[in-house]
Amino acid sequence: MLGFDTWYHRQADDPLLASVASHEQRCLLTRDVGLLKRREVEEGYCVRSDKPHDQLREVSLRFALQPDSKPFTRCMECNGTLHSVPKEDVADLLPPHTRETKNEFSRCENCGKIFWRGSHHARMLGWIEDLANQSC
Repeated sequence: MLGFDTWYHRQADDPLLASVASHEQRCLLTRDVGLLKRREVEEGYCVRSDKPHDQLREVSLRFALQPDSKPFTRCMECNGTLHSVPKEDVADLLPPHTRETKNEFSRCENCGKIFWRGSHHARMLGWIEDLANQSC
C-alpha cells in the first residue's frame, strides 16, 4: 500500500520465508519470534499488533518509512508496478457499477489486476494520512 517492494506468499512455510529473506536481502516482518531466530534471517522485526491498521503504523514508525513512501504504486496482490491506463483499455473488464462511476484506473504490469479508487481507497488513504501526522 505504501509503495515499497515486498514479498508475500500466503502458503509460504518458515524455511521458504527465511530463504527468500536471506537470498533477496529482505527484512522479514513476522509475528513469529521463532522464525526470526532462524540462522538465515539476517534482518527482521517482530510485529506486535495483530490488527492491520496498527501493524501499518507500527512498521512505518519503526522503520521511518513515511518520507520514502509512494502510496498506491504497487500491486497489493503480486507487488508489481502499477501504471495508469485509459478507461477504454479496461472497460470490458470492470464491474458495471465501476464502469459507470469511475474514470481513473491503474493496472499491474505483472498480473494485470485493475485498481480504481473505491471505498477501500478512502479508508487506506485515511490510514496513510494518520501515519503522516504521527511521523511529524
